[in-house]
Amino acid sequence: MMSDPASGVSVEGMLNSIISECIWGSVPAEPDKLDVDGWQMHSPVPSRDPPRNDLISYGEFLERRTTLSRPERKALKTTFTAPGSIGNACREHFEMLRAKMQLISGSSSLPCSVVPAFFKLLLVLSEQDIDYRIVFRTFGHDARSVAEEYNRFCTGTHPLFQEKGYAAPDKALDLSRGFKRLIRSASGPRLFMGIDAENDEKELAHGLQPIYRYLRESLRQNMHALSIRDDFSWWRDCGESDDSGKLLLIHPEEENTDVFQVFFDDNIERDYAHIVDVRNVLTGESIPYTESNGIYLCRVAPLEIINDESYFVKELDRILKNRGLAADLLR
Repeated sequence: MMSDPASGVSVEGMLNSIISECIWGSVPAEPDKLDVDGWQMHSPVPSRDPPRNDLISYGEFLERRTTLSRPERKALKTTFTAPGSIGNACREHFEMLRAKMQLISGSSSLPCSVVPAFFKLLLVLSEQDIDYRIVFRTFGHDARSVAEEYNRFCTGTHPLFQEKGYAAPDKALDLSRGFKRLIRSASGPRLFMGIDAENDEKELAHGLQPIYRYLRESLRQNMHALSIRDDFSWWRDCGESDDSGKLLLIHPEEENTDVFQVFFDDNIERDYAHIVDVRNVLTGESIPYTESNGIYLCRVAPLEIINDESYFVKELDRILKNRGLAADLLR
């Protein structure tokens, strides 16, 4: 998403937040928790990876080394380069990204919130006759707007892609039955129809294996796209731990060279899954990040998504190669 109106984050706020995750600085080893001025910028030039192993991004610093609440962290990240803020020295990079965003969406009369790099991936998969299914995952309230934009792409009416001549209406998300809501509790996860609480009586599946089977069969038989609203309250109440985030259910005997899952998310961290709970559906055990990273999970770099339209194509190509598959999606 290039903006998140549902949570009150503008394009400018989103760009500031992106830069805060790509600017690196130093912090003292002790104490474990610091004041907000405990982080010292190393360089005002953003990069996906740290210039040195002992550096930490401003966003990661707020997350790990302060006691600030989520709203307080959000406020600091979304104003990171503003005048008087700690990242103001990076303002020129913010302006460059903002100009890029205006170039992307400025000619459109319809709202464009999904990054073009995502649609470029779908175009490449279609050109190479690779079958795929899409499952949108969100903690927020943006499911419908994302689905509507995705459907414009599928029907050939997306303002940024009309000239491509692409149309695949059969891959569109059914707005009447394609939305699901996943609720987690001590009694196990439950999947419901719809994305709002009033639909909770329409339970579709309860438990890891029933949910896995329902989703797999739905996507195999009659649906090319789904949207799931995940349980943010559960993740928050569990301390935003790896094993309480968005469920990714893996059946080790069914993940093969013909069908496999890849979860893209920009909140996956460098050294832990953070927002995605990857589980073996047979045992119920979490799959360690060291085993899931680059195989089932892809940590997305928003800075690169904006600057490189082929970003998702390159990342999927990398994951295919990690799985031992010959791949060259950009051929």
